[in-house]
Amino acid sequence: MGLRFDLRAANWVAYLTDSKRPLPRLEQRWEEAEALRMFLRSFGENFLTSLEYSRVFRRQAHQALKALEELRHDWRHPEESRRLAEALSELRQILSERPWTALIVPGGKDRRLDHVLCSKSFLQGLVGIRPTDPGLILQLDSPPDSNFSLTDIFPAFRTALANSNQWPGILIWSNSGDSEFFPLPSRQHGVHDRSRWLFSHLATAYGVDLELLKQQYCHEFPEESRRQTEVVVIQLSDIHIGSKEAGLRIPRLQQLVRNLIAEIGENRRYVFRACLKNA
Repeated sequence: MGLRFDLRAANWVAYLTDSKRPLPRLEQRWEEAEALRMFLRSFGENFLTSLEYSRVFRRQAHQALKALEELRHDWRHPEESRRLAEALSELRQILSERPWTALIVPGGKDRRLDHVLCSKSFLQGLVGIRPTDPGLILQLDSPPDSNFSLTDIFPAFRTALANSNQWPGILIWSNSGDSEFFPLPSRQHGVHDRSRWLFSHLATAYGVDLELLKQQYCHEFPEESRRQTEVVVIQLSDIHIGSKEAGLRIPRLQQLVRNLIAEIGENRRYVFRACLKNA
């Protein structure tokens, strides 16, 4: 299955594809309503699967859109939120029941390549490998602007952010919570071969082992795993090493640095700078 979506509807896509996520915050009623309406109206043409499944999903999207139009009050009210969740429940149930989900991540450096990665034909080629596969491939319907922000959209997106120096690529996560990022070439040459290899192997996998798949991918395409890594500078100041207070704070400081490295990713070179003052 494949689903194309507008970046403005990313919160709704996250909600529908993850049964553990809460209903998006509806602070801006009109904007949120319009984003959801546009998403549901274009669902039929943006959802790629077998003909049998397509009819079912189109019907459910139409029913959800009809129920949405009947909501006339403030969505922030508990009763209206409950009715909205009910309107989306059937669509959500099917979309969230899958062994794995993949997100095609543009690189943001080569616009022509990004347009290929966001094209419907590219997604059709990947879905066509096995149209009835229960996995879900997500794709932006257009490359994002140079300045954009994503906040808490997909839990696994931290893995993609930790590998931002290797974009473009494909982020894959499983229902168990595992996730891996698979880099694609920064030029058009080789993108189709690598992505088709990846989804061919993913489609035939029973009980997805993403770590093993990543090892196989790196063995098959070693040039993608040898990309130049970024250098991250972590600067610490006013540590006051030698003072009594510093002795108490150092363990917490060490843990904060470990957490930062875990969040940013370990596949980078780190340079630590400390600005010291006399205790």
